[in-house]
Amino acid sequence: MSKNRFATDWQQLFQQFSATNTGNYDLSKFVNTLQQNFDTIGQMNKMLVSCTQALADCQRDAVQRSLQNLSLAVESIVEPTPAELKTKKSVALLQEAMQHSTLSAREAAQILTRSNREMFELLSARMQESVSDLQSNLGQTARRTAGKR
Repeated sequence: MSKNRFATDWQQLFQQFSATNTGNYDLSKFVNTLQQNFDTIGQMNKMLVSCTQALADCQRDAVQRSLQNLSLAVESIVEPTPAELKTKKSVALLQEAMQHSTLSAREAAQILTRSNREMFELLSARMQESVSDLQSNLGQTARRTAGKR
């Protein structure tokens, strides 16, 4: 049986990064960077929950408006008024319902857009910090290694 050249040799990989084989690389800085990354993910999850709550509120309001419009439409249908007046009322109710639906859709889109932008900015800033931390840590390791030669 031939050996899969794409398979990961986990034992060898862990040996390369074991505590005895880290050289001058400061693992505490690496762990600190990971902790900050996890904190950022936690912040993003809180933002997601907040966005979901805002969308649920927006949808709840839209459903309440729709039910109110439905109630008004039913009332206008059952009340004894001339057909011409019923038609005018129905058109006005329909127009109002369409305006509310459009506003609700716009509000939901704004909530999603704002939330996505904020989460992307947070993630982008954290990624830049992580790369900077890694470069700094690797640069310090290289200087320490060069000083020993």
